[in-house]
Amino acid sequence: MLQIIVFLCFENLYMKKTLLLLTLISTSIIGHAQCTINDATDCQCLDDSQVDCDLLPDIQLSWYGLDDVSDGPTEYPQTGAGNNNGRLRISVSTPNTGRGPLTVRGAGPEGNRWFICGTDTLNIYDPNSEESFYCPNGEEAKQIIWQRVYHKNSDNSMSFNDYMSGTMTYHPTHGHNHTDDWGVFTLRIQDEDEPDPRNWPIVSDGAKMGFCLMDYGTCSPTGSGSWIDGTDYTEHCRDDNTVFQEGETILNSDVPNWGLGGGAYDCSEIEQGISVGYLDMYGEWLDDQWINLDPNICNGDYWIVGIIDPNNFYLESNKDNNYTAIPVTLSLQNDESTSTINLLGEIDICEGESIELTANYGNSYIWNTGDTSQTIIVSEPGAYSVTVNNTNCSTSFISEETNINELIVPSPNLISLIDTACLGDEVILELDAENIYWYNEEGVLVSTQNPYIMPVLEDNIHLFASQSQSQLYNETVGESEHQGTNDYSGSTYNAYQIFNASDDFTLESVEVFTEYPGERLIELKSELGILVYDTLVMISEDMTILLNWEVEAGNDYKIGTNTELNNSNFGGNNPMLKRSNLDTNYPYSIQNIVEITDSEWGQDYYYYFYNWEISWTGNSCESAEKLEVFVEAIDCNQDIEEILLLDNSPIQFFDLLGRPWNCSYKELPLGCYIAKQGSQSLKIFKN
Repeated sequence: MLQIIVFLCFENLYMKKTLLLLTLISTSIIGHAQCTINDATDCQCLDDSQVDCDLLPDIQLSWYGLDDVSDGPTEYPQTGAGNNNGRLRISVSTPNTGRGPLTVRGAGPEGNRWFICGTDTLNIYDPNSEESFYCPNGEEAKQIIWQRVYHKNSDNSMSFNDYMSGTMTYHPTHGHNHTDDWGVFTLRIQDEDEPDPRNWPIVSDGAKMGFCLMDYGTCSPTGSGSWIDGTDYTEHCRDDNTVFQEGETILNSDVPNWGLGGGAYDCSEIEQGISVGYLDMYGEWLDDQWINLDPNICNGDYWIVGIIDPNNFYLESNKDNNYTAIPVTLSLQNDESTSTINLLGEIDICEGESIELTANYGNSYIWNTGDTSQTIIVSEPGAYSVTVNNTNCSTSFISEETNINELIVPSPNLISLIDTACLGDEVILELDAENIYWYNEEGVLVSTQNPYIMPVLEDNIHLFASQSQSQLYNETVGESEHQGTNDYSGSTYNAYQIFNASDDFTLESVEVFTEYPGERLIELKSELGILVYDTLVMISEDMTILLNWEVEAGNDYKIGTNTELNNSNFGGNNPMLKRSNLDTNYPYSIQNIVEITDSEWGQDYYYYFYNWEISWTGNSCESAEKLEVFVEAIDCNQDIEEILLLDNSPIQFFDLLGRPWNCSYKELPLGCYIAKQGSQSLKIFKN
């Protein structure tokens, strides 16, 4: 049975190690003298004087792995390199030179696998991780993983604790699960006044790499325990006594507890890891092993800066060696900047709020506000831009303007105003607005209803009401029209455009160009290849196609046509829609909403769908000034007839809105009134 559990505070899971849900300690029987996960007799603590300690891993980012594998990073130009256009491919190696293995497991201590689907967390009892799992909407799920930390006890037995840590996700091209955000790599300009490269200016945003953690090689030379491919990984393991962990070579003999973990971790959903004295290695020839070079970047000298476990998901004995930096010279890019950079596009901020604008790609900045920092904080509406200087470029980058709009939401109005009501009556408060929030005197949200109905009035009502509004935006993205001479890709190829959605949006329409009449089935698929939408349309000429697809935030969506229908209609896979092969310029983007990153056949081609018209809702803002509503509850059980018997002086009657009643009291309708007799007034009820 599948259980669904919603954790309102789950977003903080990744920020604090204190959110450990479960801890399991298992103790095994002492065996013969050795250091294994079952026997800690010969295991050494980090402090040699200790006999009771956690055996923590120490994961390093190998300087040598980044600098020298495959002769170092490989640079590609912005065009003419197919799928590698604008990429700097890199190799990454992560040795473990700690006292214990890095062990991550797909099931928690009680045998439950945990999955994140949107804002929900779902669990299923599956200790052997044998069952396939997808989110209820068909999208891929992130699976929570648990780090197992082995503990040497004073009696030389071995136990362990399991801690909830990061996540892993199925990687379709590799066919197994990858540990998410294992490393992040950026291209930066050196700041000679700053010793820590992690603080240097970024010129190309980093690639977040996920690994399946495995024992790929060891710290010993070939023939003494290295990987079966015969590669010598000795140089990968180094101490951290020199700059950026360039260090001195470490052999297995230099690593206490060498081999702890077993040396046989692989890409299993049940258990992954890196044993003591082993390393994991991902070569630049594998998927996702690259930094995307910004199209504006100029040739010159830069640094690659890498950080392992940037979110501090995992417990280690030393976090100071989780980064490294190597110099790299670009020669296949621009001699000078020829384009502009986009900051954030059109942005809404709420009244009284501020937003942070950050510029990259350089080492000095001049904003149109006069600020010279890389980041500025904006609280006023208006147009903002920045000039970015890069010491490798002969000219400066000029950003596009970012328009900051302040969305001022008025307070709502009551449709009818009452300030007095009888105890026990039904009270209806209705506002002339939508998306209403009702707060009590302490500022606590009590209702979002409109009208707000209280069936039995028990006390005075004192509330504050606000409303929420947002702005709807429409823009186009993608190639504007078909260009080039290579109209169709013959009968063989059917291609998809690949895009990321940073936020939810509506794909309202696209344009196509053709000379071949016939039906096409246009499809949208998720990263896992699951069909999200399809629309059948008759295309006889160049035309705009209405789609109205509600696209949720996600990565690596694919939009294309149905191959089977193409074969039926045209005798081949190709939909006979025109592609472009001239002046393609990926990525095509509207910042923070959608980015068309690639095509299935590389960045030299743009396939089929032009002028994507998209719409999205901007930030939702609440009215800063709230409407105060006060209703006095009164006891209306005193009979007007009793009042009349007490005094013969004239009585004037008013309704609860203060309007006088000029007729006889006998003609008063039943209900609550204010009776004034001389200088006295009384709230009364005619029964």
